Amino acid sequence: MAQEGEFRDRYEKGEAVAAIATSVGKSRNFVKNRIVKAGGTLRPMLSPEQRRKLGARLRAGYEKGATIAELTTPDIGSESQVRKLLHEAGTTMRPPSRRRKKTDHCPTCTCGQPQDSGERSAIEDSDSSDVAPQRTPVQEGVPGESAVRS
Repeated sequence: MAQEGEFRDRYEKGEAVAAIATSVGKSRNFVKNRIVKAGGTLRPMLSPEQRRKLGARLRAGYEKGATIAELTTPDIGSESQVRKLLHEAGTTMRPPSRRRKKTDHCPTCTCGQPQDSGERSAIEDSDSSDVAPQRTPVQEGVPGESAVRS
């Protein structure tokens, strides 16, 4: 069954059984059975002592600068599992990174500038004949005002 292989692949990449079950609207036991049926091996539940040791190891790596994504391995599970273990280990978490989003300016650029497509914006395209731009004449020599000529 293709579904069994998909469940196994997702699980082996680190996704939690509960997350897979939620995404397909099935129970955790259903997903576990399908993973095993497809030849997958379920990760063992950790004892409290194992969780403590793993949390301490992850904390040491995190405090040396590793990211949660870098600490996540298939044998541990998902990034959310790593985050839980770090919290259990009393780790002071860094603020989330601020990844700049790519823009239309340049597919590989993160400068934040919109792409100049030569098109006018909706504001520029709106019929502005009803409202004429207001310009206030500026007199030279008035304190706090710059001399601008229209």
